[in-house]
Amino acid sequence: MKIPLKALLIELQDIREYFKWTETSLSGNLKRIEGLNNLRLIYPKLEALTLFSFSDHFKTSVIKNQADLIDLQIGLADSLTTELESISNRIMLILEILSMIIPEEEENSINIKLSKVNDFDELSKISKDIHLALTQVILNDEIKGNTRITSVTNGSIWLNVLIGVNAMPVVAALTWASAVIYKKIQEGKIVHE
Repeated sequence: MKIPLKALLIELQDIREYFKWTETSLSGNLKRIEGLNNLRLIYPKLEALTLFSFSDHFKTSVIKNQADLIDLQIGLADSLTTELESISNRIMLILEILSMIIPEEEENSINIKLSKVNDFDELSKISKDIHLALTQVILNDEIKGNTRITSVTNGSIWLNVLIGVNAMPVVAALTWASAVIYKKIQEGKIVHE
């Protein structure tokens, strides 16, 4: 699955919140692993990322089991715990790396996803259109907004543009108005047909 790094960061942060379990020694040769419901909840997300592989033992013990806990012999429990810790460590390592390479977003910024760009001429035209759309509205004495590109993300091209605290409601209203206008155009086309 191709996923922008910023989206991967957000997805893994969400997964990390639920990737928790506990292990308790029982009498005899058994250990209890609890928290399987959380692991089942995030398993499809982890699998979709295609960054992790899961053993058959994991799938049988965690995914196919419907209970929140399972009692296993010590060897099987240790094997499952080792796999869970390995996945957890890899999640933390990827998050640490992504946190170092993806800049923090400022509070008064917006994200803009660009359509597919084939060459610099197209990028220049799109950039000019975005610049005009934003600056015509937010660069005035009343709003006191500004525009500054703070980051560009690879994969699908996402621009993070700082616009200023006073300009945020204006851009939100413009975005909403654009959606309403587009919807009306589509309704008009349907009526025309």
